[in-house]
Amino acid sequence: MPSKLGERFRRWLLAEPERSPRRDATRCTRIADCAPRSRVEVGGTVTHLGVNTGTGWFEAHLTDTTGDVRLVWMGRRTIDCLHEGATVTARGRLARIDGELVLYNPEFSVLPDD
Repeated sequence: MPSKLGERFRRWLLAEPERSPRRDATRCTRIADCAPRSRVEVGGTVTHLGVNTGTGWFEAHLTDTTGDVRLVWMGRRTIDCLHEGATVTARGRLARIDGELVLYNPEFSVLPDD
């Protein structure tokens, strides 16, 4: 039987948006209503993409009408399906780092462009 940590690590390495069920961004929790250290599903628009020069990790900023959250993928330098202006839902455990909301290695879905 695989360990829970091993299973989570495998899912993180293999996670692709195509494997995640498509979600409706309107059914997600508003970013302003999310509590740190809780599991959340947020939705919004990607407003910024880039690689953090200090860590080398890929980051995106997801914004809804109530706030924004930084999405961080450790060990990745790009995710081809993400682009600025994309509508995305992201799921994971929310952290507050230096006053900023952050989701590390979130599961995500890119919703079709209208």
